[in-house]
Amino acid sequence: MLTLVKAEGYRMLHRFDFFAVAMVAAIVTVLGSLVVCMTDISFDGWKANFMGDILQSGGVLIVIYSGFVSLYMMSDYFKYKLFNSEIVNGNRMCRIYGVHTVLVAAVASAVFCFVVILACIIYTLETGEQACNQMAEKMLLLFCIVFRMACVAVLHIYLLRNVFIAMLLYIINQVTIVGMFFSVIEGVFDRKVAVFTSVDQLHIIFDTTTNGQCLTWIIFGTVIEIAIMGILFYLCYLWKGKRVYE
Repeated sequence: MLTLVKAEGYRMLHRFDFFAVAMVAAIVTVLGSLVVCMTDISFDGWKANFMGDILQSGGVLIVIYSGFVSLYMMSDYFKYKLFNSEIVNGNRMCRIYGVHTVLVAAVASAVFCFVVILACIIYTLETGEQACNQMAEKMLLLFCIVFRMACVAVLHIYLLRNVFIAMLLYIINQVTIVGMFFSVIEGVFDRKVAVFTSVDQLHIIFDTTTNGQCLTWIIFGTVIEIAIMGILFYLCYLWKGKRVYE
């Protein structure tokens, strides 16, 4: 497994287009969120929580960013059937899928958080004010949320084998279906256990204050969502006769 991680890590580090696309997409996402925030009828000028206002307004744009970047990085594997060579080298399917999911999600999350931190630094230098309170804690939580969305996006392409269909279904699921599902869970627990969708969590972490409970909510929601997608993929994998391609 370590060899597989090294090989995939080496390939990703030497693919300039991966980081270039992720960087451009992250910048466009942050700028788009800024425009959405400024056109909001309730906008009355920047407050202390500059970055929180932007990212809360651009929740759907961040969903699109996570899906687009993750699926772009995975597109070559299905276009050129690169998984076959890894299977021939003796790697187990669960390891192949697990390694690619984690590495792709980590790159997408790290690049996005880097752009957000850069935007915060520019804002602070220009205005002399703090862009976001509790920066380190909130960037860690933001990384976890984007990581979750990227993992789910990759699982969609594993399940559907088509980048465009996977992207479309991923956005629909994240914006509507997943929200309804988690609302049912909250209703069952009578809100004694707080479970939030990725978009909801973006609003929570950028409130005035945060605490360790936010991380619990994020991990709980992440485990449930990825487990459901993983089970669906595994059932499909068994149904197709344990073959990557038919």
